[in-house]
Amino acid sequence: MDLYKSLRIEYRTMTTSKKGVTLIELIMVLALMAIVFTSIFSFYSFNLGTFGRAQNKSDIQHDVLLVSEFITKEVRTATSISLSYHPPQDNDKQCYNSIIGLRQDSIEYYFDEEYRQIVNANIMDFDLALSPNSNLLEFHITGEKDGEEYKIDSKVFLLNLTDMSDEELSGSWIYYNKP
Repeated sequence: MDLYKSLRIEYRTMTTSKKGVTLIELIMVLALMAIVFTSIFSFYSFNLGTFGRAQNKSDIQHDVLLVSEFITKEVRTATSISLSYHPPQDNDKQCYNSIIGLRQDSIEYYFDEEYRQIVNANIMDFDLALSPNSNLLEFHITGEKDGEEYKIDSKVFLLNLTDMSDEELSGSWIYYNKP
């Protein structure tokens, strides 16, 4: 019974005590919470920046690979080909039924008087080269977005090319005839 009374008395003194939280205790708790929230926010903002850079890199890689695949499929069966650094003129469109080239950070494609963009933007450099008496077309594509860069170098064996040039051809526009 004495134990019960002593516990009851201690309980009353704890519940009826007029003491509260001191200012120093409150400041300590706020300081600790500030440290915890600052570290959480730093971790979050770091991950957000990393995700953004990875997304940009992924977008560039997608655009460059899309252009590379498109060029490979389109040009592989070309019967005649010409390379130039100049965008197409009206008479070029009459001599060749297909044209691919770089204009203002995007790859353009012309086929039978119809125009379309292969990718919207992000392509910074597009170079093509064809060695003398060869049917192996080399091309280099560089994409860039927000400081992230991706480059691909590839070669295409031109299966149906009949008249091969005696001189080296190069350019950022390819004019060709598809069968």
